[in-house]
Formats: sequence, C-alpha cells, structure tokens
Amino acid sequence: MIASFSTDTYQDRLPPVQLEPEQPVRSPRREISRTAKTLQWVLISFAALFFFCLCAVVGMGVAWVRSYLDAMPKIPYLENYRPEIPSRFLDSQGNLIHEILGAGGVNRQQVTLEELPPNLINAVVALEDKRFYKHPGIDPIRIPKAFYVN
Repeated sequence: MIASFSTDTYQDRLPPVQLEPEQPVRSPRREISRTAKTLQWVLISFAALFFFCLCAVVGMGVAWVRSYLDAMPKIPYLENYRPEIPSRFLDSQGNLIHEILGAGGVNRQQVTLEELPPNLINAVVALEDKRFYKHPGIDPIRIPKAFYVN
C-alpha cells in the first residue's frame, strides 16, 4: 500500500478574505467635552491661585516673625543681664544707714519665689492668665485673641 500525500493545504481550501483597510488605533481615553475642559481649566486656575495665596501668607508670616525676632534683645545682653539694685549701707548691727538708688532711679530688692506670699502669686496668675493651670504653657485659645487685640 502506497500512501499518497496531497499537496493541498487547509489554507488553499478556504475562501479568500477581503481585508478592510487598517483604521488608526484610537486612544483608550474618552473624549472630553468642551464644558468639562472649561471646568477643568477653572479648577486648575483656582488651585494655582489658592497655592499662590497660601505661599504669600506664609511668606508674610515668616517676614513678620523675622522682624519681631530682629527687634528682640540679643542673647549676650540677656546672659549678662544685671538688674539695677540700690546700694545699701549698713551699720555694724545690720541696720540700714543709707540707700543709693541705681542710675535709673529704680528701687529693687531681689527675693526668691519662696519668700513671696502665696496670695501675691495667685493674684498675679489671676490677673495675667485665668486659664494658667488649664493649658500646657501656651494658651491656644488666647493666641488668636492676642492677634486681634494687638
């Protein structure tokens, strides 16, 4: 038995296919309407304006803090600060004979915190900061009020 091979291929038996001309491949992005483009432009403009205003406010705040810090006394002055205390002349028993005030005419006497009466401390705290014992040292409620008043 002799095997016979056909030279016919499967592709030869298929009918010819008409190919359509290639169309350009469209981007998967959808078309954006004119209104949406305008809205997008407006939002980007407002975001840029907000960012610009934020930078301006931060810049003015930095300039204000810097000018405030420049007006403060320098550190060496504070390290060597000596308040004017009057000179006191005492006799041999410790009685005051005469007292000479400093150049500014200020009559000061240094005392420790323990020597101050508790009512004086409470009066100063009540006068200066009623919420002294309710905040950690900086009162976040009073800072905006201080900006408004000053």
